[in-house]
Amino acid sequence: MASLVAEKIFVDPNEEISFLSDRIVNSPKEHFIVIVPSSSVLFTSNLSIKILYRRVIKAEKVVIIVTEDEYGTKIAQKIGFIVVQKVSQITADLWEIANNKVYAAQSSINHKKDELLKNIKGEQPEEKKPKKEIKEELDDDTSESFEINLSSEDVSLSKEKQDSDEKYTKEDEAGKKEEISYNNVAQKEEQPKVEEKVKDIGGIKIYSGSDVENLKGDDKDDTLYSIDNDEIMNDRTIDTSSFSNKKFAGRDVTKLTPKKGAFASFMESIFGPSKKTLRPEDRMDDDQSIVMTKWYQRRGVVLGIIAVAFVLLISYLTIFHFASIKVEISLESESVVAEETVEIDTEDGISSVDLEGLVIPGKPLESKEVSTSITSTADGEGKRGDKATGAVYIFNKSKQEITIPAETKITSIRSGLAYEIVEETVLPAATEASDLSINPSRTDNVRVKAVSFGENYNVADSEPDSGFSIEGIDALSSQDIKREGDFSGGTTEEYVSVSEENFDDAKDQLKEDIEDQAIEDLKGAVPEGFILLEESVEYEEVEVSSNPEVGEEATKSGDEYIFDLTMIGKATGVMVREKDLQEIIEAVIKSDNEDAADKDLGSITDVSYKNYLENSNGIYITIYAEGNIVAPIDKEALKDQIKGKTVSEAQRIIDSYDVIKSSTLKYFPSVMPSALQYVPRSVSKITLIVK
Repeated sequence: MASLVAEKIFVDPNEEISFLSDRIVNSPKEHFIVIVPSSSVLFTSNLSIKILYRRVIKAEKVVIIVTEDEYGTKIAQKIGFIVVQKVSQITADLWEIANNKVYAAQSSINHKKDELLKNIKGEQPEEKKPKKEIKEELDDDTSESFEINLSSEDVSLSKEKQDSDEKYTKEDEAGKKEEISYNNVAQKEEQPKVEEKVKDIGGIKIYSGSDVENLKGDDKDDTLYSIDNDEIMNDRTIDTSSFSNKKFAGRDVTKLTPKKGAFASFMESIFGPSKKTLRPEDRMDDDQSIVMTKWYQRRGVVLGIIAVAFVLLISYLTIFHFASIKVEISLESESVVAEETVEIDTEDGISSVDLEGLVIPGKPLESKEVSTSITSTADGEGKRGDKATGAVYIFNKSKQEITIPAETKITSIRSGLAYEIVEETVLPAATEASDLSINPSRTDNVRVKAVSFGENYNVADSEPDSGFSIEGIDALSSQDIKREGDFSGGTTEEYVSVSEENFDDAKDQLKEDIEDQAIEDLKGAVPEGFILLEESVEYEEVEVSSNPEVGEEATKSGDEYIFDLTMIGKATGVMVREKDLQEIIEAVIKSDNEDAADKDLGSITDVSYKNYLENSNGIYITIYAEGNIVAPIDKEALKDQIKGKTVSEAQRIIDSYDVIKSSTLKYFPSVMPSALQYVPRSVSKITLIVK
């Protein structure tokens, strides 16, 4: 991609047109971005912009102006400049348009000059087609520049344009050579001088004669240039003869009035600017000025009517639709104190208050189960080991078989220690001899084991054997069961266990915390409009367990032994409805005060209970209340009376009520004048608060 480099020029608000034009004309750059502030004197008159435009066209410079000044944009575009509001809006297409404007202006000027020369000399010079090349340069580090990236399509168009420009350049060079040749021939022929003539055409003097050649190409004579450029601008000429000679012609020497304030600008936007504040070039007494003045006047009248209608509409909507009012009233009252003992029914399931029996329904309440754990130390003494085993032989002296079930207990006559038969054993029946004597049967190697662990269950074969008694079998005596060999294998091992005392201590530590948690959960479960009878609250233990369990070996942790204890519990209680307590108290007050029957008891809100009692007959409490009773007032009727009234009228209506002790009215929006403050017609926008 190719780059077009343009020089940025920032114009000072007070910079004269001559300095700006000199900076552009004397710069080696071809393209310029002139950034002009809104307050610059450059935009104070058309003449300043025209002078700048003539100089840059004559110097073949391409300029784009960047400004946010609306008036400056208007006159600069009218004269021929390309004007944008931001630098970011400048594109390659805008540069192409700006270049074409310069080419067109140069071509028109040269064409008109040639036409004038033709009329003077009587010949047709070759038409010149000046064409300006867009120079592609690299970034210049010595000056601020503006770079635009061109696409490949733009580059190809630029190349075609360069080829065309080369063609025009060759034609221009040929024309110049022809002109030089013509001049040389004219000098050689030494044509006789034509008598000098002066012709006045439309106020423009055209000279013909011997000095025409001297006038041609004179940089000091800008008459032809001025004529051509005036025709390009197609604008009126401004007479600056009345301007001060001490002021530069491009500066606004007629803007002598101070800057307008915000109010003046607002009034001018409605009724139009006065002739005293118009710029000189806009303050001409022509038909257009008269028409525009009348248009501004008509616009001012229409806008004034619209503004008044708008203000009235806003006022109406604010007063009757958007406004709101808050009324606070305090009523005349009488202090009362009342109490009554009532029964709480939690079993029969009554749903309403029994005023005659003074019974109110109670509702059981239960919290969710709460679980908590603790790790505690253990110091119990535990023992464990292996059980001793051995064998016995048994005699059966009866004539019937005897079956001994497994786990049948036998007890040593000598030591008193118990053992169990390991397997079911069948003892054959005894036989009768020929001499009618009984031959008992013998069953050997009947396996037994100790009922508990320990070395004391071990018995050496050498120790005397006094026999074993057996449970549940009367046919066998202690002499029928004898030890067969020794009993061995019994062992004992000591360890630190979880004792009952350890378990109870840990449980006591948890109990207080879990009770508090359960009770807090119970209080949080009380629905709105109910009161929990705190004296009825009880804690209930659901489950307590330890790991390891009581008697088992505790877990070793460093130098100590520990165990975990977990407790699950919940809380229960009884609650009553607040409105039931209120109903009981109101009934008591009305029964005790005959003149309170027609008064409002709704202000008695401090209702509580005391003297909780629970026995086998039920639950009893004393309801206690104190407060004020006031005469009733119909809030909706009061709202209907004051709606649509002025605030002062509403105040008088409220003050006419005997039961109202004081009142305050707050109107929104408060900035509204008192005369325009009306109570909204919609009762939904009236807030009535009774204190």
